[in-house]
Formats: sequence, C-alpha cells, structure tokens
Amino acid sequence: MITQSFFEEFEVPDNFQLLIPGKTLHFYAGVDANNKPTVFILTSVKPGNLQANGTISVETGRRRDGKWTLSFTLEKSDLLDVFSAFANDLVDSSLDVKSEKEGLAFVESRYEAWREIMASGHSGLLSLNAIKGLTGEMYFLLHYMIPTYGVEKSVLSWIGPRKAAQDFVMNDTWYEIKTIASSSEAVTISSLEQLDSDQQGELVVQYADKTSITNRSGCTVNQLYKQLMELVESRVDLKQLLQNELQKMGYLPISYYDNFAFVFKATSYYRVNAGFPALRRRKIPISIAGAVYQISLSAIEPFKKEG
Repeated sequence: MITQSFFEEFEVPDNFQLLIPGKTLHFYAGVDANNKPTVFILTSVKPGNLQANGTISVETGRRRDGKWTLSFTLEKSDLLDVFSAFANDLVDSSLDVKSEKEGLAFVESRYEAWREIMASGHSGLLSLNAIKGLTGEMYFLLHYMIPTYGVEKSVLSWIGPRKAAQDFVMNDTWYEIKTIASSSEAVTISSLEQLDSDQQGELVVQYADKTSITNRSGCTVNQLYKQLMELVESRVDLKQLLQNELQKMGYLPISYYDNFAFVFKATSYYRVNAGFPALRRRKIPISIAGAVYQISLSAIEPFKKEG
C-alpha cells in the first residue's frame, strides 16, 4: 500500500519503484525530476488524451523501446494524502484486468472519475461524518429497503446521494436516515427541508459505533458497496445509476475507506407527521435562509413505532 511516507523516502529526484511486478499493468511510483510524487504506467498501448485537474497533472510519453508511459503527478503538495489514495485506487482496482488495452481503458476512466470529484469541490476523500452517513444509508438500503420493496424500487428511491431533502422516497412515504453513536441523546437535522413534507414519513435513527477493522461484527462502506453491486450485477442500468450518483457525491470504493468500520447496534423508527416536533418552512420568518437543529430523542418517544 502506498502511504504518504512512501514518496518522502526517495532521496534523489527521478527515482521510481515497480509496484506489484508480474501483473498485466506495470505501475511505477516515486518522484519525478522535480521531486514531485508521481505514479506512472508502462504499456505497449498508446494512452488516450486526459485532461489535468489542477491537483494532478497528466503526461503521455514514448520511450526508445516503443513503449508508452502514462504519468500522473501531484501538483499540490498539501494533498499528498489524496494523491496516495488515488495511486492506491488505480493499482488496487485494476488488478483483475485481463489485457493491457482493457487495463489502460479502465485506468483512464478511473482517473476521469477522480477528476470529476475534485472538480466538483471534493478533495477526493470523504470526511469521517460523510463516511458514517453514507455507510448508514447503504446499511439501511440493504437491510430494510431491499427486503421490503425489492432491489429496483429501493435503488430508484435512494435519492440521498443527490442531496435531496430526504434520503429515500417511496410511493407515498419517505425515510430520513440518521446514523449516530449509541451514546447520543439527540439527532441533528441539517436542513429545514429534511423533515418538512406534506406526506407522512419516517425518521430512522440507526445507532452505530466506530470499531476496529478486525472486528467481524463491523462493516465498512466498501463492504456494503460490494454487496450492493452484487445485487445489481445483472442490471447494468441500476449499477451505472448507483455508481454515477455515488461518484457525484464524492465516493469511489477506494482502499482508504477500508479503514473505517462501524458496528450497527439498533434502529429506531419515528413517525413524522403534522404533530412531530420539527421546524417547518411556512412557520418561520422568510428571512431565515436555513437552519440546523437538534431533536431530543427522549422528547420524540411518543412518535416511536413499535417493533
């Protein structure tokens, strides 16, 4: 695994190390002539034209032996952690390719995914809160929505990655998912719109704690993503929809996310109706552009669903 310290250990410029020799694609990582962290591929297939993204520059070259190189170089030294994750993702996710042509096309598409993420304002890595939130939504999708509504309807109902008001909207109801620590006494509502709907819906509170990656009771977002991809393997349209929506929100199943495991301990469901204590847009001054507030869990006990 490539770490930040990996690039710092090269004492002279223009120095590289072969990664995972014997595989279809030959990856090298090290520092270029200007001592900038770089990862490149040596291939007999001519690479396509890729655009730089401001954080990572791209260069294609041809050697005297006729082989091509496709190099990715970090231009912003303060984002070495992001670049290390990017390099690991390129290597790890292309291990099973069967030919150089297929592998190069895969790497190019992978880079484009990273470029779009960074262009949309993401550093390339989700924050811990975002990781936990996404893990919770995937867990709910796999353990409640799909068993209840089926794969297709459940996947199409998941609009959380699009930053919609609620996480899931199904038929005449909706579900807003909050994944919090088991010791929490309140839940944070991050916008006025989350619980403000003319339709009755449900606030779903999942209690989950961060745990060791060696704990077999824990799960990571990558593990849940893999389970989800297996369920939609035969449905290319659903698979692409999921991958595109997750990519837009800044998630790619890179090895970095294997470091964050959570144990889900319990789930509570609360009916959100006209009497539920939530802020409603029509009841606050028009000059209030937005609000983040907390709801006491003990205070909404009367709205809790049985079983």
